[in-house]
Amino acid sequence: MQNYIRKKLSLKIFFLTTCILLSISILTYGIVAYFMPVIYTETLNQNLNKRAENLSEILLNYKKEQGMQLIREFSMNSQSGIIVLDDNGKIVYEQSYPFYEGSYAVEVASEDTMATATESAVVEDCVSSSMEELEEQAMGKYHVSFSEDTKSYTLLVFGSREQVNQTKEALTKVLPWLIMSVILVSFFISVFYSRYLTKPILCLSHISQNMARLDFKVKSTLEREDEIGILSGSLNTLASNLDAALTELTETNKKLKSDMDKEREQEKKRMEFFAASSHELKTPVTILKGQIEGMIEGVGSYKDRDKSLMRAKEVTETLQDMVQEILTISKMEASGFVLKKAETDMAELFRIQLADLTSLFEEKHMKMEVSIPESLRCRVDIALMEKVIRNILVNAVRYSPEGEKIYVRLFQKENSVTGQVENFGVQIPPEKMDKIFDAFYRVDTSRNSKNGGSGLGLYIVREILELHKAEYKIENTASGVQFTFQLFLKE
Repeated sequence: MQNYIRKKLSLKIFFLTTCILLSISILTYGIVAYFMPVIYTETLNQNLNKRAENLSEILLNYKKEQGMQLIREFSMNSQSGIIVLDDNGKIVYEQSYPFYEGSYAVEVASEDTMATATESAVVEDCVSSSMEELEEQAMGKYHVSFSEDTKSYTLLVFGSREQVNQTKEALTKVLPWLIMSVILVSFFISVFYSRYLTKPILCLSHISQNMARLDFKVKSTLEREDEIGILSGSLNTLASNLDAALTELTETNKKLKSDMDKEREQEKKRMEFFAASSHELKTPVTILKGQIEGMIEGVGSYKDRDKSLMRAKEVTETLQDMVQEILTISKMEASGFVLKKAETDMAELFRIQLADLTSLFEEKHMKMEVSIPESLRCRVDIALMEKVIRNILVNAVRYSPEGEKIYVRLFQKENSVTGQVENFGVQIPPEKMDKIFDAFYRVDTSRNSKNGGSGLGLYIVREILELHKAEYKIENTASGVQFTFQLFLKE
């Protein structure tokens, strides 16, 4: 591709350069060929006229014979032709310069061509033009006289064009060489200039091809002050801007995809949750309906209305708790939900929940060991964090054997606040550990049912802690189960 571009550009430059140089050369040649004879002739005329005028004045002081000798010397020195006519128009003297190519072309037989009017017959026979034509062709016409002669003579001076003709001949011979030189120079210019132009063009073409493939890392290294340098700088700026825009767009697309994936996952979880909720609500509702119908009919154990009402009340309270927890979850998963964070004392929140659950601890004869500092502050959603602490404590009590111990710890470690609740006497089977935070999942269905658990406690804990960007885990210890959560002081 690069060779093709270079060859094509070289050919175009070659033809263009050849045409330009050839046109200039031919135009220059034509101007020189046309104006050189004109300028030379004009200059020759001026010189001959001046010298001829001086000669005509000098001849007044010489006899005719001596004057003719001066005229002959003048003709040789000035490289011009001379014709002297008497007052009757007869040629009395003629001197042709050997290289003169004038129209009258009188051939001189010898140096004895000086003659009088009676000796000029031979000369007259050689004259090929009329006197009128000779006078028209003469560069100068002068009236001369000699000292001993009262007659008046006419002096016609003819200039030589030998040098003009030689120059024309030389120009004619030079023309082919000129054309060949122009072609040769054009060739070298085209090769050099095509390389000079194609190198940056190919560089910019390479960059543009990379840009077409969305690769904006390659930059032009051309440092020039001309238009190509400006284009190179503009292309680099464009590549940088496009690279930044592409990077931003890629990051935006990744974030958008991540958000869409999260939204789809949340929607899936939401649908699964409400499907499970609908199923879980059917059980207490069915039980409650059966109890009421039994009491109305007064059959079996339902004849004892007080006992039946107490059981119905327990089912109603379980149903109420479940509905309340479902509403809490729905609120947190609603779009636009924002945590209402505030500075609070986590130690105080733990002490309040422990105090509220005293009756539950006493009911199962649980022993409490608490390690909580006087104060430990951090920013949380107070209402939701109270629910987290309460659910963890209640879950620990419900899944512990009667009379066992519960260990509660709260401490600060570097830039985080860590809370731990450990119950003893029971462990979670490893195969059930991954499902412990799922909605409506119960490790021990029979025990949980007895204790009235809804299966939403740890699910709500997980959702709240994830909203706080906290870390959490549940694990088996040597003698029990420990739940740990970690709130970071700097988000």
